[in-house]
Amino acid sequence: MSYRIPRDDDVAKAIDNCLSRSPRVRSLTVLTDLVETELMCVDESYRIRGERIRKVGVKRKLFDLEISYAHSGRTEPYKKCPVCGNKLESVKNRTLDWKTVELSRDCKVCGYSAKTDACRPARYVITRRNRDGPDREAEEGRGTSERGRGPHGRGAQDVRDGIPFGKRFGHRPQDRIG
Repeated sequence: MSYRIPRDDDVAKAIDNCLSRSPRVRSLTVLTDLVETELMCVDESYRIRGERIRKVGVKRKLFDLEISYAHSGRTEPYKKCPVCGNKLESVKNRTLDWKTVELSRDCKVCGYSAKTDACRPARYVITRRNRDGPDREAEEGRGTSERGRGPHGRGAQDVRDGIPFGKRFGHRPQDRIG
């Protein structure tokens, strides 16, 4: 039986269609079944593996991954990310006697993080990425307000001074000048 391998554009379109119908998928196997069904609507001879769906989705930033980890039998930590294949960056810390210790290895692309013992990804929860952009929350007033005071307007200065919110001069209408 012959089969065809779909192009990355077709895979990305199928992933986007599947995640528009169900924005949160509980495992990569379920997403693979959904995407394969979507691709078979285009051409019945298309076949695809879950690994390729995951890599295309991460590369094109179509979804976010929540990764559950399991301990692997490896003695050496990974050099390449087992999720997306990019280089892992070492996160190091200094001890009190100035020795360097590696805390973890992190991937900047997909968010994979392995502690010093070799951890492998066990389960992926896939969530559709917000298409509206990162500034949408700030435009709607839910993001941080001016001068980094947070969404409620309470700053660290009030907490540091020990003054409860609203008790500082200028917070009440009768305290305002002009």
